[in-house]
Amino acid sequence: MEIESLAGWVVTPSMRIDKYEVTPKIDQAFLDNPSRMRFRFNPVHYENDPVISPGLSILRRMDSGNNFYFTYNRGIRNPSAEELNGFFEHPPTSDRLVLIRPNPKLQEETSDSFEIGAQARLDQGSLSFAFFKNFYDDFIKLEEETDPNFDVYTNQNVGKVRIHGFEFSFERKLGNWINSLDGFGAGLSTSWSRGQNVDDSQPLDTIEPWQAIFFIDYESEENWGMRVTGTHRSAKKVEDLDLTKGDSPIAGSLVIDWLGWIRLNQTFRVQAGLNNLTDEKYFLWSSARRGGFHGVTNSTAERNRQPGINGFLSLRASF
Repeated sequence: MEIESLAGWVVTPSMRIDKYEVTPKIDQAFLDNPSRMRFRFNPVHYENDPVISPGLSILRRMDSGNNFYFTYNRGIRNPSAEELNGFFEHPPTSDRLVLIRPNPKLQEETSDSFEIGAQARLDQGSLSFAFFKNFYDDFIKLEEETDPNFDVYTNQNVGKVRIHGFEFSFERKLGNWINSLDGFGAGLSTSWSRGQNVDDSQPLDTIEPWQAIFFIDYESEENWGMRVTGTHRSAKKVEDLDLTKGDSPIAGSLVIDWLGWIRLNQTFRVQAGLNNLTDEKYFLWSSARRGGFHGVTNSTAERNRQPGINGFLSLRASF
């Protein structure tokens, strides 16, 4: 339902009803799974009562291309069938086997999410920014368990979690500023967030470091163009980590990529690119965290490093 006033206000309330159930069916492959046998695990049935999740959006249209907005959403995240009953056994890459085992005692995660922001359509460009804050109860997070023989991980409800942050993006064609830059464009987008486990006052170490992406491109009237993109990733510092989990900090990085293309006709376009032009040694926190579950506790181990300079050539077809 949407309520719109002549003064440019648009109010959109919403409501969602969720009913969730997991009913496992056992087959021989599951019974023969060595990890299941190792933990003597039997699958469980999961069911929750119907849950109502309200939401509200308030939009203020300043004109046809500019607006401010506020949103609130109540969220429900039920544990998946894999989190409740599934096993994953990673092929050994060290002297210890890596296992992700199910947790049949998982409860649903609930959240209250708030966001306020603005969107603007500029002459030959666009601008947007948003601030958000999310409140979680029974937050579901993959945690390491103590085991003398294996590296064992399982999803657990870790209690109350708070996450806040912002997003910003700007993009503009440059030709209407300076005639000699006709065909050129530039843009910037960035995001930052911070999370904390309220119950133990520890940082939420699944949060990615601050990232900013900027680009300069050129598109000619002769159906060809190119773009240079820079991606800056901030360091993951000691103060951003829960050191009790065995994580290590990683350094920041700046990665430069180049992309070029030429349109052959209305259907086909050839693209070529070179990534990481400066052969930067860098890591992504999502894969480096706890060694990426490969039995490597050092985030900066060589196997967690992202590729050096590399290239590609492709043909795209649009019909």
